[in-house]
Amino acid sequence: MLKRLLIVSPDFHGYWKAVASAFESIGYSVRVHRYDSHTTFADRVQNKLLHDLPESLRSRAAAEKATLRAVEQLRGESFDAVLVIKGDQLGEAWWEALSAESVPSVIWLYDEIRRTRYTPEFLASTGRIASYSHGDVRLLREHGADAVFVPLGFDSSQSFVRVEVPAVTLVGARYPNREQLGRGIQGSGVPVRADGRDWSRRLSDVVRTRRFRAAGVPASGDL
Repeated sequence: MLKRLLIVSPDFHGYWKAVASAFESIGYSVRVHRYDSHTTFADRVQNKLLHDLPESLRSRAAAEKATLRAVEQLRGESFDAVLVIKGDQLGEAWWEALSAESVPSVIWLYDEIRRTRYTPEFLASTGRIASYSHGDVRLLREHGADAVFVPLGFDSSQSFVRVEVPAVTLVGARYPNREQLGRGIQGSGVPVRADGRDWSRRLSDVVRTRRFRAAGVPASGDL
């Protein structure tokens, strides 16, 4: 009989697709719940408030709704294990429900703790944590957490088309150190191009990210 796995994940970048596919390839029956995936216009507006506005302006109601939807998924079926991808938008009711189910669970963090709403103390109370950050794993272990290092990877099942780019290419979020690095390389005479909505000068991306200042290197939107 197949083991049943519940993956609770943000919709962000579709990471859940690759993770679900990987577990299915080793014999799991997988149910994915995307806690911030919305289909109605009203829900999309709430999701925008939850993600893109400053913390002080985010909608508490939207976070509570995401939590209740996740709890309903957890209680709606019987699962052998639960994988929470990031999950820092989920409220106390979710963590209480997960604890009450008494099934093996793990939180996978593809970002640093400082970029989430978590604290090391809270994470240490939730169970096993997997992180790509060696520093965060050390910090979590200092707080008594059952933390393991899992390097980031890529979905090897996805096909791709090779594109020749006559430049050093940076793909990812636009952080100040990356801006500085890109400008430095370009200033030395080596062509640079950055890809991602944070770098993009398309009007729709500028409005969405509120990055009104250009980074100083040629850029394009999401790949």
